[in-house]
Amino acid sequence: MFYGWVIVGLAFVVQFVAVGSMMQCFPVFLLPFTEEFGVGRAQGALPPVAMMLTGIVFSPLIGMAISRFPIRNVMLTGAFAMSLGFYALSEATAFWQIVLAYG
Repeated sequence: MFYGWVIVGLAFVVQFVAVGSMMQCFPVFLLPFTEEFGVGRAQGALPPVAMMLTGIVFSPLIGMAISRFPIRNVMLTGAFAMSLGFYALSEATAFWQIVLAYG
């Protein structure tokens, strides 16, 4: 079997687990977010929008970084940024902080 297809499969699984789970599981957290922070459901649905807009803005920059730097460094930077985001989510006390952490 061609080794490249193994890499493609692993990339698909990682993409689904990391980003897909955050996007697909968000409706589970929507009602608790709106009740906890006293915001409407439309405003409560902003965190996934922030994540998508941030992805749109940073995708070209990440593409350039992948072409200029070793992929290991780019992936480590992404993993570090994601762990900082999870930490920020755990420490959030206001709804705007949740939106910022998702972004």
